[in-house]
Amino acid sequence: MDLLRETLDLRIKKRWKREVHKASGVFGCCCSNPDKLRDLWVDRLTVARDIANAIHFLHSRNILYRDLKPDNVGFDLDGVVKLFDFGLAKDVSNEHRIGGFYKLTGNTGSLRYMAPEVYLDLMYDESVDVYSFGILLWQLCDLTTPFVGFNRKLHATMVIGRQHRPKINPKWQPGLKALISNCWAHESSLRPDFKTVLSVLFEEANQISKPFEKRYDSSFV
Repeated sequence: MDLLRETLDLRIKKRWKREVHKASGVFGCCCSNPDKLRDLWVDRLTVARDIANAIHFLHSRNILYRDLKPDNVGFDLDGVVKLFDFGLAKDVSNEHRIGGFYKLTGNTGSLRYMAPEVYLDLMYDESVDVYSFGILLWQLCDLTTPFVGFNRKLHATMVIGRQHRPKINPKWQPGLKALISNCWAHESSLRPDFKTVLSVLFEEANQISKPFEKRYDSSFV
């Protein structure tokens, strides 16, 4: 087993958030550091891409992960992203599809990252992991926890019933905003597969990694 240095949850709360605030001048610095903000943004998108690649691999092996959240993503001593805790993962290679969906256990996983169809105990497919990834991707970008203060009743009313989602920062790149919105779509058929997710994330990170331009100044906060 690999020794993990930290979880993604800790990196978001203890490192990235502090470093972004510092580079933004939040802690009383005389000015912001746009180059540092850009590097931190690329770093987070790269981690998102590594997570997407891991789930893409599982799906190619007919495995649904079903519990994607920051607590289940870690970094080894070399900083390599590691997905762990496969207690809720499901091998569907021998499962029969009905209309493209599987009849699997509902209410599986962590509530704030759980796809609506799982919460409602409906039949579902690999796109439930895409929904979870959409919530996680927003968290990686915003550096805050989604649906804070939501109990089960409020979650059912707002997220499931009214299709409420966290607010997307209008300063983020258009491609990234569209990807997040598509991933957490209420209708599973509207969500992209992870091959598409990887393609978009690669393009977004590549665009930002190009020589820095002033028009990106406020996009990394």
